[in-house]
Amino acid sequence: MGTPHKHEELIKANIHRFVYQSEGVIVWADKYGPRTKKGGRIGLMDSHGYLQVGIGGRSVLVHRIIWMMFNDDYPEQIDHIDRVRTNNKIENLRAATNGINQQNASTRKDNTSGMVGVNFKNGKWQARIAINKKRIHLGCFESFNEAKLAYQKAKKEHHPFSVNHE
Repeated sequence: MGTPHKHEELIKANIHRFVYQSEGVIVWADKYGPRTKKGGRIGLMDSHGYLQVGIGGRSVLVHRIIWMMFNDDYPEQIDHIDRVRTNNKIENLRAATNGINQQNASTRKDNTSGMVGVNFKNGKWQARIAINKKRIHLGCFESFNEAKLAYQKAKKEHHPFSVNHE
């Protein structure tokens, strides 16, 4: 299982303070501090777009609290399946390694093709995929669609748990 997450014990010690609601939000089960009230919604957005809450002087991600409310394990990372960082419905969360989480990442802002794994280089469309932390060249193609299909085929074969880059 490895080293426990830095907030695991803090969440376990305070889990009784939270009530999960089906919309994927949690509310206070009791009055916790001067700015909280019983039934008040929990979570302020951090600089990365995740909801967080202060507990015991530490900022804790809301999706980690929700995960612990439903699961006994505390995974390396928790992936938002639909990639919406504020959608903390339990059915939208899954245990993940860093590799799985990265394969479900959104398209980077500096991506010029609009498609993960496809770029235009030296007059051709190039397709690449990362497998076990190693970048694999899938080929150079005359059209964007050919490169896209090559990437999608490799994605389906090597990363079947991630279907968001279609």
